[in-house]
Amino acid sequence: MKWLVGLLCLFNAALFLWATGYDPGRGVTASAYPVVSAEGMRLLSEVKARAESVPGDAPRCARIGPFVSSAVAALAAQKLDAMSLAYTQRTVKSREIRAFRVYLGPFGTESAIAAQRSLLESSGTDDFYVKRDEQGGGIISLGLYSQRDGAELLLGKLQGGGIQAKLRPEDRVLKPNYWLEIGDPAIAGGIPPELAQASWGEAGAEIRRYDCP
Repeated sequence: MKWLVGLLCLFNAALFLWATGYDPGRGVTASAYPVVSAEGMRLLSEVKARAESVPGDAPRCARIGPFVSSAVAALAAQKLDAMSLAYTQRTVKSREIRAFRVYLGPFGTESAIAAQRSLLESSGTDDFYVKRDEQGGGIISLGLYSQRDGAELLLGKLQGGGIQAKLRPEDRVLKPNYWLEIGDPAIAGGIPPELAQASWGEAGAEIRRYDCP
């Protein structure tokens, strides 16, 4: 049974590398990092869910980020210098992704948006935000996903509860972001409290674990 599981893992890894165009000679690529955008909270939550499913006995290193500002990343690097921790600076270049949004609307006026928000809140749905347009209307976003399956799952759940949500694909351009990677064996075994409790200067920047190379 173990050899079958191993074979399936190798097949899935080979399929992923083929699909993403991975080339060992190119070094680190954007696909190795969480997909993060100002409006894409669910994209990040998908990555976290996958990370939590990794067996705990695998060697785990740490990276700090993402930083939108290179200047803030440099200040965070100074903290690591003060802790005498070896690290590598990484830059993920700007790239395009396709995301899938579950939403309500569009609505032509602010009053229409307010009425729909009241209906959602009264039904117990509070995981949403308003995405406004220049004409004073907009949509109510209920989720943004990197995979269509996840979006369709939410769509079906909402429609089953009587919420007539819709789904649409969106091509999005993610701005460059910056990371600090720590390959120190001591960090791989457990994040020191002074590192875990540190503030990194940006709301989205935090310590994340990943498989050591």
